[in-house]
Amino acid sequence: MDKKESDRLIEKAKRCLRSGRRDEALQLLYAAQKVCPSTRSKVLIDAILANGNAASEKASGQDLRGKHASEEQEKIGGGKEVKGYTEEQRQAVLRIKRCKDFYEILGVAKDASEEDLKKSYRKLALRFHPDKNCAPGATEAFKAIGKAYAILSNTEKRQQYDQCGKEMPAEQPSHPDGHTHPGYHRKFYRDFDADISPEELFNIFFGGRFPTGSTFTAFLQLLPVLVLIFTSVVTQLMHTTPPYSLFYKP
Repeated sequence: MDKKESDRLIEKAKRCLRSGRRDEALQLLYAAQKVCPSTRSKVLIDAILANGNAASEKASGQDLRGKHASEEQEKIGGGKEVKGYTEEQRQAVLRIKRCKDFYEILGVAKDASEEDLKKSYRKLALRFHPDKNCAPGATEAFKAIGKAYAILSNTEKRQQYDQCGKEMPAEQPSHPDGHTHPGYHRKFYRDFDADISPEELFNIFFGGRFPTGSTFTAFLQLLPVLVLIFTSVVTQLMHTTPPYSLFYKP
């Protein structure tokens, strides 16, 4: 019974994260941990406390559609793309697929700091989210980016990954023609499991919304109106005889 109640609270917390209600999600996760302590709720709590500051920043834009809806988009019409995509997006997805380790996926050095990891994740997550990138394989690339950050941002898992990564080349299988087996480079991906899903991680960072607005962007949007007002004022000041007056003139 306690476990069911804990699971219910965790699911409710995840819905709060999707709608940007970070503080409410945190309280629900604390309650879930109190009812029935679990790794699932603890991981989410730790992730929010470590990365959730980004979710509290002002953000505007459309709400995210569900993960399953994004995946279904790629399958509609027998594999036909519902939305268009650019060649740059397609090449970016291919680059992620060719990566040999988590560091390469995030584009950071082996000694990258926590802040470096966060900065890279924010940029890549926005770029590859299926609602933004509709190129074939974008969903898988987005998941790989989330998993890479989830592993490398966890000190214990990162140490394990660094240690195993050094041993893996010795076990590298190859074809008779000397080429590396295509599945080998994905071994690093399969052997390490993240404690948090890519979508949950995205919601923690961005509060379930795409941060598309900025002060400078808002200023640019208001610029035409400001120019119009300024022009109107200058025109009025340049008139020798004002078109209206507060005093009666017969």
